[in-house]
Amino acid sequence: ALPSIVSHDELPRERMRDDSHEDLCIGCDPCVVACRDGGHTAIDQLENRISHIDWKRCVGCGLCKFVCPVDGCIEIMEWK
Repeated sequence: ALPSIVSHDELPRERMRDDSHEDLCIGCDPCVVACRDGGHTAIDQLENRISHIDWKRCVGCGLCKFVCPVDGCIEIMEWK
């Protein structure tokens, strides 16, 4: 596993895209906490408490989707 460890800048991003639906976000923020606790910084909370995922920083781990209480609010998909 150690040879697979790379810096944040070297993480593969070209295959993942965020297909989140900010209109469904209720501003509860577990996704923000999960992303940061997972060592990532792909989710920011806007002034209106709506979470915004920066897909350029997203590694596709799915922690945000797992903790989100709103079905369909966050989807993480591969680029095709």
